[in-house]
Amino acid sequence: MISYYFVQRVFGYGPSEVQTWYELTAIVGPGRRLDPASEAELRKSLSLARGYSRSIVTLSDNLINELNSHDLPYSRDDLNHIAAARHEIASARPGNAQSAFSICRPVGAVPPQYGQAGVAVSPAVIRKGMSLLPDGK
Repeated sequence: MISYYFVQRVFGYGPSEVQTWYELTAIVGPGRRLDPASEAELRKSLSLARGYSRSIVTLSDNLINELNSHDLPYSRDDLNHIAAARHEIASARPGNAQSAFSICRPVGAVPPQYGQAGVAVSPAVIRKGMSLLPDGK
């Protein structure tokens, strides 16, 4: 039952996260002027997008842990999907347009805790959760 809760929460956050990232496309492209009102809205959208994203990562990790506690069987197709997701995550590089996880490269050095919406540990947590899934070998 708890697993359904995590899935419902992820589905609830998904559309809001996508909307905020779409709002951020207002700054895509060179030479855009940025007035104070637009800056405030964009900062709000960025904070929301990061927060939704990190919440989805955390809920996904909780779901993986919950499912692992039930020792469920995995079909060959399930294992292939898990292996493909692992490969995509492992090969993701900033600025790589081929990756579903691609991001823009920062302009200059960025502090280690910059823009993490209060949950900077989420990427490490989900990597740990993914390592707990069977590898299909």
